[in-house]
Formats: sequence, C-alpha cells, structure tokens
Amino acid sequence: MAFADRLNEIPFVPSGQQATGFLPPFIRMLGHMMYVVAILGNDAIEHEDAEIQQELAAAAEHWGHRDPEAASRISTRTAAYCTSIDTLLTEAARDYNAWNPATRVTNFTGLTNRIAAFAAELDHELLGLPGSNPGRAM
Repeated sequence: MAFADRLNEIPFVPSGQQATGFLPPFIRMLGHMMYVVAILGNDAIEHEDAEIQQELAAAAEHWGHRDPEAASRISTRTAAYCTSIDTLLTEAARDYNAWNPATRVTNFTGLTNRIAAFAAELDHELLGLPGSNPGRAM
C-alpha cells in the first residue's frame, strides 16, 4: 500500500483553523516547542530570534485554545501543570532575549522534557497507564 493510501486511512477533517479540546492543542503546542529545541540545539541551523519568538507565540496560542471545561475533568495537580505550562510559555517568551545561547538550549530542552512528563501524567490520569515514562531522548 502506498503511503498516501495508508495516510488517508486516518481521517483528518478539521472544523476550524485552531485545534480545540485538550489533547489536540497540547500536541500542536508540543510540536512548536520541539521545533524550537531542534533549531536552537543545532548550530548548523541558522535562525532569527524573531522566528523563535513566533514559535513561542504559536505554542502559547495553540495551548490557549484548550477547552476550559477540561480543567474540571482532570485532577487538581494536572490542572496546576496546565497553569504552569501557561506561565512557562509566557516567561520563556519574555526572558528569551536575555538568555545566552547555551541557556536557551538548556531552558527549552527542560521545558520540552517537562511537557513530555506532563504527557506521561496524562497517560496515567486519563488512560490508567501507571508505567508511562517521558524518556530523555528528543
């Protein structure tokens, strides 16, 4: 089976520009953060600080589109992690220009790892998978 045929087996019928719900905004936000880590962590990739700021703004925008009702369906601890991610995205955008290149890589790698740890927490809370682990590999 060709790739395109296999790809079309999974429906993709978005109803708007922005992801909604809880997991779709999470995935979109994480994609932007992983892109930032990939760019900053590779000296061979040229980038402008404005490009990184755009990625951070896009990540925050996606995350901001999560359904507010989700907070009532998750534990207090997990809801607090959501708020922490909001705050960290805001602080990263605010402080980015003050960080040197090594600090940028360290901070964004750390943030992306914490977001992955949050995903492991969601596995436990939403799916009952107690052994979920975010791993260290990017």
